[in-house]
Amino acid sequence: YMKFGLSFASFIYFFWIEVLIAITFIDLKYYIIPDSMSLGGAAVFFCFILLNKFFFNNLHTIDPIKSLLGFVSSFGVFFLLAWIYKKIAGIEGLGGGDIKLVGLNGVILGFPNVFISIFIASIIALIWHFFAKLLVFLNIDFQFELSDEEKKVHSELTSWLSEYEGKNAFQKPFPFGPHLILGAIITQFYGNNLIDWYLNLL
Repeated sequence: YMKFGLSFASFIYFFWIEVLIAITFIDLKYYIIPDSMSLGGAAVFFCFILLNKFFFNNLHTIDPIKSLLGFVSSFGVFFLLAWIYKKIAGIEGLGGGDIKLVGLNGVILGFPNVFISIFIASIIALIWHFFAKLLVFLNIDFQFELSDEEKKVHSELTSWLSEYEGKNAFQKPFPFGPHLILGAIITQFYGNNLIDWYLNLL
């Protein structure tokens, strides 16, 4: 609201974030992203963007052409990468749900901002894996400072990290969706600031 005001654009972005939150919890628990929320959401939000463009004339949302380009380019690139990886490695490297989620984010962020969100998501994933591996490697134990309930959470977290950061980590499903979602939200609200900051460094 503080950025977009009381507008149809605010409704679009609020609804988008609500969908992303739901996808996050589903992906973390079941390792799937429902097509009804990714592809279905992409179709619904593109219709919203068209409505906003031709009936509300609000400049806070992406242009429909950039929105369509964002979907086609991001979906296409991820699909191609997944196909190449499977051909080379013989196993799936990217889930179909992640490919469709990128397409959904492409509709909202447009081209080329959707690729900025993917870059940010990749950095977040690398940082997460680094600290997760570090925690498992050092076997950090803070239980002397925790309550019984907190000890239980700590134990479950350590077990989860050990499972996903162990020897067979690359053969186990990894929910990349939450990283893509966080990267998309950061890009939507701070993308232009990050671009300006980066250009000033050059």
